[in-house]
Amino acid sequence: MAKRLSEAAKRELETLMTMIEPERHSIVAVTNYAAGQAETFRKMLLFTVEHRGFALTAEMRAQIAECADPEKLEVWAQRAISAERLEDIFR
Repeated sequence: MAKRLSEAAKRELETLMTMIEPERHSIVAVTNYAAGQAETFRKMLLFTVEHRGFALTAEMRAQIAECADPEKLEVWAQRAISAERLEDIFR
C-alpha cells in the first residue's frame, strides 16, 4: 500500500503515525488514509474539470469513480489544470 502513495503522502502519513499510540498503527489506518487521499484527489479532479468547462463522458466519470489509486488521481488532477483537451488528462 505504501508503495502506491506519493512521497508527500508518505511523509504526511509518517507524521500522523507519530502522533498516535504505537498500538493503533495498523493496516486499517493506512488503508483509510489512502482512501481519503483518493477521495480528495477525485474531488479536486472533478472540480477542476468542471471549472474549466470540460464535459466528462459517462465512461470518464466511471473511470474516475472506480479509481482507488491516489497517485493516479493526483496525476489526473494535475493534468486537468493545464490540459488543452479532456483526453489529455487521461492519457
